[in-house]
Amino acid sequence: MKLNAIELLIHDHHSVRKKLIKLTETSGREKAKQRRLMHDIQTQLTIHRVIEEDIFYPAFKTNGGDEITYFEAKRQHRTVEDFVLPDLLESQGHDAIFARISRQLRRLVEQHADEEEKVMFRQAREKLSKQELHALGSAMQARKKKLEKQYAQNAESSHRR
Repeated sequence: MKLNAIELLIHDHHSVRKKLIKLTETSGREKAKQRRLMHDIQTQLTIHRVIEEDIFYPAFKTNGGDEITYFEAKRQHRTVEDFVLPDLLESQGHDAIFARISRQLRRLVEQHADEEEKVMFRQAREKLSKQELHALGSAMQARKKKLEKQYAQNAESSHRR
């Protein structure tokens, strides 16, 4: 399925939102489900960040996208990846803390996705041609596929040990 850059990122947003809803609705007795969802969410957010920061954001900024929007989006990534996700992983086994941090992660990701979709993507549609958005989408899909394969191989090799 060929998506332009914005369609691809919106698809990712919907996918991770669904997983975050499932995560916040799990009970403390569903440890295996929580671990599986956490792994999936962490992998998906990391891959999403890489394709955004390495491909989409530079094109956005180079083509006249708002610098404040650009830097705010990057800051939001760091907040999730460097602070909230590690705290959530550490809190597993502490049901009340895990529930609170998983809700915080969900709110942060939803806020970030909403801001991108309402502000950044609107600007990108104005600044970039349809051809540029499709070319970016192709590059992002190729990079995403490569990263997904790499993460799957890493997960498989760690399960063998």
